[in-house]
Amino acid sequence: MAFKTIMAIIGNNDVQKDISQAIKAACEINAHLTVVVAGVAGGPTVGDYPVGLGWLEQRDEDLKVLTTVREQVTERCRSEDLSFDVQVAFAERSFLEQAILQRALYCDLAIIGQGVVKARDLLRTLVDAIVFHAHRPLILVPEDVEFSLKPKSILLAWNSKVEAGRAAREALDLLAHAEQVHVTVVDPDALYGRNGEQPGADVATYLARHGANVVVDQLASAGRSVEDVLQQHALETAADLLVMGAYGHSRMRQRIFGGVTASIARNQGAGSSGSVGGAASAADDEKMFLSFEIEKLSQQDVARSFAVIQPVLPTLDLETWKGFMNAGEQRRHWAAAKDHRGYIHAIAKMVPVKHPLLGDLLEVPFFRTVGLLEEDDIGSRLIELARRVAQKERCDAIRFWTNHQSLLHLIDVPPEPSDGSGCTIVQTHGSRTLH
Repeated sequence: MAFKTIMAIIGNNDVQKDISQAIKAACEINAHLTVVVAGVAGGPTVGDYPVGLGWLEQRDEDLKVLTTVREQVTERCRSEDLSFDVQVAFAERSFLEQAILQRALYCDLAIIGQGVVKARDLLRTLVDAIVFHAHRPLILVPEDVEFSLKPKSILLAWNSKVEAGRAAREALDLLAHAEQVHVTVVDPDALYGRNGEQPGADVATYLARHGANVVVDQLASAGRSVEDVLQQHALETAADLLVMGAYGHSRMRQRIFGGVTASIARNQGAGSSGSVGGAASAADDEKMFLSFEIEKLSQQDVARSFAVIQPVLPTLDLETWKGFMNAGEQRRHWAAAKDHRGYIHAIAKMVPVKHPLLGDLLEVPFFRTVGLLEEDDIGSRLIELARRVAQKERCDAIRFWTNHQSLLHLIDVPPEPSDGSGCTIVQTHGSRTLH
């Protein structure tokens, strides 16, 4: 399809470089440019509970910075001969994701430069909103690369899956007008239902009908990772653009184990522009994005954890919570999910008990903040920690208690245990029990 509306997301880093790339892209294909100056607003810490002046002042300062960026971007766009509009989106992550989603519905293509790629929290929010929810193609512009929406050479990573097919369709106009398209299949499987008798031939024929000049490259990985093979082949073919889909695994497993797309995104300086189309994400590997750990609840984090438990027990006050957690050995049974800023996103209690039917049981009540975007990651890590605790306490089963369906869904498809415990799932009333 032809791109008539381009949405460029700008942060507060590398503003001039990112807006220059976006303007060039819009002018190149005579498209309308929507610029969204975006930022993730931090939530109040428990130290500010109830909300204090310090948090409000910081929020106001952050908004002023983005407002200044909007003015700079507006002036720059006015100096060019193009149709444009500039907006500011600044909110907590869950609300920002919704705001970006609404804007992405009215664009044909989204572009993100290195200024946003370096802001991990912002990048993850944008990828979720644009790719998963709005289902729009997304281009990541690598550092120090001359970016163009009229690429001469394109590498299309192909594996005969839905994600790759959507990416190819979203990039069809670019593929049809390129001088050369390399359909690249790594370790092809010539079985019916996989890549076909001639891997890559079917999609090559499809693209050729649209006028694309296609070459099929079947490559053996020879022990290398798929992402390394694609990166090297992009360099060898002097590809200006790499088109690929993502998420051949479930979204939860992709976050835990990573994937080709995540690795490609981590190495965007490799010399080719990264385009991710359709139901594809530009980066979702936990090592790239996750900035929190699940660990034992410390003394200094008791007050911070109150923000998580208070919505569940609205009559509970902070002093009572502190007294409860500091009584005896209560705190040693609690774990917390804490991000790099020290904010507590979730807490869980892990205590072994004797059950008349299940035997030695590890009870795990789980609480998290509303609107948490990392629920899959925290849930999977929580399950792993619970397994280790259960093994240490010689428990026969683990029972999770939570009213959040996201965690229960994760337990339905648990990651393989590293301790060889071989847990299976049994449905119980209002909970999930792992044996």
